[in-house]
Amino acid sequence: LECTISLASYQDQTSKSFDTDLIYCFCKFALPMEIPGWTGFNISLRDATYSQTIIHYLPVLESPATESKTVDKLLQNAVKYCNILELPAIVVVFDEALYAKAQEIRWTQPQPKIYEKLVLRMGEFHTCMAFLATIGKRFSKSGLEDIFIESEVFAKGSSNGVMNGLKYNRSVRGHKLMYQALSQLQIEQYVDTLSAPAKTEFQEAIKQMVFNYEELEIINPDDTSHVLSAYKSHVRTMCAQSPTYCIWNSYLEMVKVLLSFIRGTRDSSWDLHLASLRMNLLYLHAYDRTNYARYVDII
Repeated sequence: LECTISLASYQDQTSKSFDTDLIYCFCKFALPMEIPGWTGFNISLRDATYSQTIIHYLPVLESPATESKTVDKLLQNAVKYCNILELPAIVVVFDEALYAKAQEIRWTQPQPKIYEKLVLRMGEFHTCMAFLATIGKRFSKSGLEDIFIESEVFAKGSSNGVMNGLKYNRSVRGHKLMYQALSQLQIEQYVDTLSAPAKTEFQEAIKQMVFNYEELEIINPDDTSHVLSAYKSHVRTMCAQSPTYCIWNSYLEMVKVLLSFIRGTRDSSWDLHLASLRMNLLYLHAYDRTNYARYVDII
């Protein structure tokens, strides 16, 4: 299965997601205690109704998972159940090590039509952990870890696992909190630069966002799009003027990519999933996550 995403396509998908996160930060800036956290805020934005999932366990394969024949048997079973259920295709999810073996088996299969119905995917959980590790590596000597520890987001003994992405829940929670805190500082600095009329207009726009944040159309309306554009323009100007501002804004950009990937997965948005995954690739290559960078874009 070949899936190509054009530059314009994936930027359009992620920009909408980034705008949603920016609106979240504006709402938290106005009412920090009343507005829910990132997860609660995004649940409020959902307009889809999801059916309840029924989970069944398949028979256990009593052989080592690291052997190619075990993976091959698993793929054959997936095809068998796909045919039994009369599905057009079936998605099979692996971690990175088994995913590599599964792809090699499919590539070298003398009868490739057997596996035509398979859509092999690398697990989102392990992909997120790899990306969390890239964030931790980029900001390992920046003081980020010290901020987490001194603010008691997590204990000193957990810091290594959090920065390496091994402690998933703590790591995601820490980056969400840091993203919110830095965004608040950015917004405060931006408000201080505004003239009195512009500040009033900005405050009125935020009030509108707060009262209507459950409506999807607040993301790109005529009465707030210019506010978002003006803020983004200010951020770009500050990045050009201040290296310190720029490096910490790059942290916010990385966290936004992570949150977009999580949003795409939870909302079953295939386009956003692929778009944010493509943006992840840049960082996976840059920070030596070679195996994930090699296989994550192969479907």
